[in-house]
Amino acid sequence: MSSVIEAAAAAVGKEGSADWDLKPETHAALIAQEAGPLRRILQRPALQDIIAIYREGDSNAKAGQNRYKRLATTAAISSFVAVLLGGLMLLPSDQALPAIVANAIPLIQFALLAVSIGSSLSIAFAKPFETWMRERAKAENARIGLFKAVMAADEPVHAGELPLLPLQLEYFRRFQLDVQRSYYRGRGGQHARAVTKAGIVRSAALVLIGLAGLPLLFSLLGPEHTPAAFTDLLSGLSGEGEASQRILLCSSVIGGGLQGLLASYSLLSQSERNASRYLDTARNLEDLSARPLEDARAAAASGNRELVLAFVALVHEQISSEHREWIALRSLVPDLALGKLKVASLPQLG
Repeated sequence: MSSVIEAAAAAVGKEGSADWDLKPETHAALIAQEAGPLRRILQRPALQDIIAIYREGDSNAKAGQNRYKRLATTAAISSFVAVLLGGLMLLPSDQALPAIVANAIPLIQFALLAVSIGSSLSIAFAKPFETWMRERAKAENARIGLFKAVMAADEPVHAGELPLLPLQLEYFRRFQLDVQRSYYRGRGGQHARAVTKAGIVRSAALVLIGLAGLPLLFSLLGPEHTPAAFTDLLSGLSGEGEASQRILLCSSVIGGGLQGLLASYSLLSQSERNASRYLDTARNLEDLSARPLEDARAAAASGNRELVLAFVALVHEQISSEHREWIALRSLVPDLALGKLKVASLPQLG
């Protein structure tokens, strides 16, 4: 690494816990005096227009996300509890339930199913998921727009100050590349752990469903092919009595309800999809932080702005792909002029 890059990296500073917060005016106060050209760019009022778009999109996205998750969770849990109550009612009982309890349970089930259906209809008509995705794309596109504006800006360099291009690259590296690397690595790990937990719950559901099929399995295999240990262990459940049939039916109903709950949460969290996607993006950003970053630094030291901007575009392509499908062209360029679209912040999918 050249001395000018080392000086620029030192002037921009080391990673901080609040680097994720998109506040260029705060960033300007963190960097050293010799990074004067970059400081003046970050203090420009024009950047605040981009930040206003980001904050509006971020706020709306969080509201949409919270509403969607609240409604979807309510629908899933209400439906599962209704199924659970129905399954438990199938269990044998030595004495009849009190009339008030027997009458209350169907009413509770009806209310729970009504809540579940109402929540599902709210999702269908209010479309909070679409609001969440569209506004998040708007916010993240504004984030990219901010760094593009900083990288494209020009500013005179005064005596005693470092060259602008290395400062711009190091600012991008600290507050965009490193922040996104940490985010995708952390979120990818969270989704991977959620997938593991879901696998445990899915296994439990399959065991419950499988118990209901044991009598049929034993009858197909015949006594001579059924291990004695299994016969002794499960003979109580595979008998001919009504009690054993009720237990097996309850097991099947609850297992099916549990599987339905798991499927709902899988759609809600999208952990299976995001675990792979986020970890792949994290690995790609790690790769870009190796030799490509060093090549970009060498280009910055020699004043090769074109190569530095090409590196920036590669990073933005990685972090924008999941939001690109929600970005409407007309929202970026209302008149759809080709000349404006060409420079719009709309990276291509990798």
